[in-house]
Amino acid sequence: MNVIDTLVGQMGIVQRVIKRNLEGISDEESLTHPSPAGNSPNWVLGHIVATRSGLLKNLGETPLLDDAAIQQYRRGSDGNVPAPLPLVKLFEALDKSQMMLVSKLKAIPEAKLAEKSPFGSPAGPDASLAEALAAMVFHESYHSGQLGVLRRVCGKQGAIRWRSTST
Repeated sequence: MNVIDTLVGQMGIVQRVIKRNLEGISDEESLTHPSPAGNSPNWVLGHIVATRSGLLKNLGETPLLDDAAIQQYRRGSDGNVPAPLPLVKLFEALDKSQMMLVSKLKAIPEAKLAEKSPFGSPAGPDASLAEALAAMVFHESYHSGQLGVLRRVCGKQGAIRWRSTST
């Protein structure tokens, strides 16, 4: 198993966690903000999709969201979504981005992963491509955990319950 296989596996787990945490959440509920501050579930999912759109653009693909949508879900925005996309549209973009990213990642030659990343990431300005991609997966993991808390803010029971295999 190589770095890309590991990242793709982690992306699959994150995708399932996102979907489980938002299962049964309505569009109206997805606009609920935690008190005293924080982003809504709609913003968090839109942010993940907007970030994936940027990554796809950096990998030579067409972004999944238009510039207006990306602006309202970008890092550093105030978290208010003036024209929220319906969850169904965000899920469609999430699913499409998953397929596109897996395909693009699997096509990256192993040697290229050690080179300096051609795009910025939370891994830092001198990060390798592998480190930048790992930071992207971490970023999504962080936000998928937020969605678990936001699910409870919306009045829903937690959706992730791991079964113990120990006796």
